[in-house]
Amino acid sequence: MAPQQTMTLEQCWDAALKYCPLAQDREHSKNSERSMINTHHTVGATRCGSFHHWVDGENQLVVEKTPNSTTWKISEVPPPQNSGGAKCDFLPHSLYFGIRGNHAVLVQSQGLRHSSFSDYLNWLFYDKCQLTPLNQSVLFNPASATRLRQKGVHKAKSITIQKHVGKKSKSVSTQGNTYHRIIDKQISKGLLSALRALGIAIPAGLEHDDDLKDLRVTLQISARRGANALDNSAMCALSRLVADQTSDDYQLNLADGGVLKGDDLILKTDAKFAVPLGRTHPNEYDIFKELDAYLQRLITAGTV
Repeated sequence: MAPQQTMTLEQCWDAALKYCPLAQDREHSKNSERSMINTHHTVGATRCGSFHHWVDGENQLVVEKTPNSTTWKISEVPPPQNSGGAKCDFLPHSLYFGIRGNHAVLVQSQGLRHSSFSDYLNWLFYDKCQLTPLNQSVLFNPASATRLRQKGVHKAKSITIQKHVGKKSKSVSTQGNTYHRIIDKQISKGLLSALRALGIAIPAGLEHDDDLKDLRVTLQISARRGANALDNSAMCALSRLVADQTSDDYQLNLADGGVLKGDDLILKTDAKFAVPLGRTHPNEYDIFKELDAYLQRLITAGTV
């Protein structure tokens, strides 16, 4: 199939389904890892589907709850075998998506996030179906360019980043869990390297001082006072990068005095689904309806 120069995400998706109507054609294999888009429906005006990632033949842990035992036995069980001869695998990670135009809404988890989904779509669209030119790719951003402009990200006069050199560590004992702070080696190394780069001599042994864990680093990057923020391409680029961070450790200080933190720029909503007793996932169609409704609200409000 010859690649087109301009296709929306939705158009690529529709074309890929025509090229790969069978589930087996949409399975991507990388060593022992597998991923695929399985269920797919059009709900309202949104293309919805389920994306799964697993390891071929991987076992799962089970616990044997023996009465009056000081410990319970933990063992592994292999995936069950289908009576019809079809191979089965456990699916530990799932992601659900809705696509309309060049917008996508995702229900993701810590185990399977947007980066894995975009990698899969790049394989499906380019490698498998040859829909897109080599220099084009799918990349999901946590907030649209339109929303970033509305918030004034490109007009940031300064960027503030705060990080603790120490991080929490948990110790498990017979008395229970205890927490203490240890040095984050990556952050402490970055701090000391920055001080050296700024011409500050570091005393011998400081990098091993346990009291480093109690320090908090505050970094502020600012444009020349009185300068137009739009005239500084480096500041604009850094502002957009920081705006992609979801942590409130990153803060944009705007020219009008406003402040933006990570959660201010993330488009998200809470959705509640009923999960039947003993099940691990809600009904897929309920998820798809919520994805369509949320995307419709964003488009109607002009947010995206």
